[in-house]
Amino acid sequence: MRNIILGAIITFLGVAGLNAQTRARYYDISKEVTIEGKVIEVKNITSLNGRNLIKQITVETKDKKRYTVELGPDYVVPKVKINDEVKITGSYTEVLGKGKLVLAREMVNTHTREQFRLRDENGFPQWSGRNGGTRRAGGSSLGRKQRRGTQ
Repeated sequence: MRNIILGAIITFLGVAGLNAQTRARYYDISKEVTIEGKVIEVKNITSLNGRNLIKQITVETKDKKRYTVELGPDYVVPKVKINDEVKITGSYTEVLGKGKLVLAREMVNTHTREQFRLRDENGFPQWSGRNGGTRRAGGSSLGRKQRRGTQ
């Protein structure tokens, strides 16, 4: 019985580790881009695992380029609406089944100056429960609004 429980725990930890690696492998910090523009579409799509709705937006820049941006699960993403002016930093990538898109790490509403941190500096989602579901010192809480100070 003890071996069965131990085997189940090892299997669970292995699957959890693979899940984190899968999420992280799409975010490539060497391919980070910053885009600024107007939100022209907001929608919820089903996640790759089929368990969550993911907030996805389309941003059109001043030179009329359009980017599909994946923010994260709908339950943790800040409110975003059409015509919001945003500045997004994220990794430009191609995700199997989703095509080319930007995985957002940080989003700023350029009108209100509200800043939302969605992933850490290595691209790991803030909502993933990594580090036991706690945030590291100096990090921001998921979905917590931060006002940029004017200097």
